[in-house]
Amino acid sequence: LGESEFCKEKLPSTFAFITLGTGIGSAAVIDGKIFTGGDGNGLELGHIRSRNDRHLEGNIGKQGIINLATVRLESYHGTTIIPRDQPVSATKLVVSASEGDEFSRTVFYEVGEILGEGLIALIRILDIKTIIVGGGLSAGFEFIKPGVWKVLNAYLPPYYTNSLDFRLATLGNDAGVLGTYLNQLFQKTFAVAKEVRGSTEIGAHSISMAAASVRLSERIFEKISDQRILFIGAGDMITLCATHFVARKPKNVTIANRTIERGQELADSISAQNVEAESFRLSDLPGRLHEFDIIISSTASSLPIIGLGMVESALKLRRRKPMVMIDLAVPRDFEPEISRLDDVYLYTVDDLGVMIQTGANLRQAAVSQAEAIIEDRVGNFMHWMQGRNAVPIIQDIQQQGEHLRQLELERAMKRLMRGDDPQEVLSAMAQGLTNKFLHGSLHALQHSNGAERDALMKLLPKLFASHPKPEDH
Repeated sequence: LGESEFCKEKLPSTFAFITLGTGIGSAAVIDGKIFTGGDGNGLELGHIRSRNDRHLEGNIGKQGIINLATVRLESYHGTTIIPRDQPVSATKLVVSASEGDEFSRTVFYEVGEILGEGLIALIRILDIKTIIVGGGLSAGFEFIKPGVWKVLNAYLPPYYTNSLDFRLATLGNDAGVLGTYLNQLFQKTFAVAKEVRGSTEIGAHSISMAAASVRLSERIFEKISDQRILFIGAGDMITLCATHFVARKPKNVTIANRTIERGQELADSISAQNVEAESFRLSDLPGRLHEFDIIISSTASSLPIIGLGMVESALKLRRRKPMVMIDLAVPRDFEPEISRLDDVYLYTVDDLGVMIQTGANLRQAAVSQAEAIIEDRVGNFMHWMQGRNAVPIIQDIQQQGEHLRQLELERAMKRLMRGDDPQEVLSAMAQGLTNKFLHGSLHALQHSNGAERDALMKLLPKLFASHPKPEDH
């Protein structure tokens, strides 16, 4: 999505997109549509088998690259700026490769070879002509690319390689992050919408004729699902009302219309939603009116089509069981005198208009509550986004801390196995960890000057602020 929006040149209708980061993400757009597969999991490139009987993601995901570099560093006898006494990090590899470090570039070249092996089947099966690479590790793309081309040229005929466009995403390493941001944005958006509707009155009042008709009917009949509904007419207003009522799964829906074909068409669309539906000609209405609990009418008739006598006859057959009648027509489809009958609840367009206006006023009053909730949740999301920028450095610090811990632990275990005093070993381990954790910060402070020293003197007390001591009990 991001590449489609921000790409400097128009993308072809068919291409593959790969993100190299913590894992390997991939997608294919074929004829302008994202290929999803049978259940939405199509083109999981990171899950195909690769070298050493691992998935591709296990070999050249972030941890896979770190593992590869660690193994290669053990047997590398040349000069490299990658520290041999510290854990390798993906960030250090990218930076050192950019500075010309031969070892780091060799690692990325091998990563390219492994990626190229995974791309061969993709290119052959889908006949892909454009492959775009993004994600956090795409910062090393220029060092990965030669290894990819070596493999593709070796195993693919010129038909594929001569026209293949293998390039870096316009968004570069932000392309991989965009998916995470969009996913979180969608999730939070739905969550906030649910919270707003659940904790305010913004969705509790009807502001449309169709919705108001359902609400009025529910005032008389507790459950629409137990009622038989008659729609008179088959125009746009009736179709909209039918959508709202059918969502309540009524016992039966019937369409009465002057032309049986149009009525049956609407009835068929309702039946497709697992609600029993039928239609009949409007001329048959007098003999069937008593069958229905809720009647909604909206026709273009210039005269009422339902009179007082017809309704009185229907009530007798119903043994005075109540009826809800909603007249959405202008001029009216129901004679006004019907409203005087005890067991009939007749509502007109004017009644619904008052209800809608009241609902709109009440909903407007809830807007300020909704806006306050949205503003607060947007602030939380922006804070989360800003926090994401610190993730790579946090991971590097954690990895370095784990390396130091492991070194001291191994040293302590050797001393314990030699029979040294456990208390002295523990004290030495604690002292060693303290010295190692403080060394970098103290060294930077001692060797800095000017503005850098002033900044460190303000920052370090915050980083190493002591926690309040628990009260003695």
